[in-house]
Amino acid sequence: MTTKAPAVGMGLIVLALLVVIGWSMWTPPPLRFLTRADLPTCPPVSAKQLAAAPQAAGGCLFGERARREGAELVVTSMTDEGDEVRTYYRAVPRTAGLEVWSDTSGDRYGGGWEHQVCPEAVSLAALGTCRTA
Repeated sequence: MTTKAPAVGMGLIVLALLVVIGWSMWTPPPLRFLTRADLPTCPPVSAKQLAAAPQAAGGCLFGERARREGAELVVTSMTDEGDEVRTYYRAVPRTAGLEVWSDTSGDRYGGGWEHQVCPEAVSLAALGTCRTA
């Protein structure tokens, strides 16, 4: 007579270790990101959608309404390994260019949060010179 209890117990230990390791690699959003001003949101897009039709997203970020009220566009892309990366493009009212937050904390090979300001941005394809904020 054999028992499966040790195998189940070992499986739970392995699962718990994977959860702890995964959790320890996750980087929470910075407080400055969590407390950023609310802006009208553009419909979210994937990087593939953006490449196919950049006009709609660009119109949302660089249009007259965005100049008056601001706008935020979230673009989701995937790494070669299939990890999700999100970039938040923000048009802040009465401010030239874009503010860009990149969340690569989902990348299993490293990552975290990056915050840049791109005052020369005239489109998503032409951000100009950006600096760390």
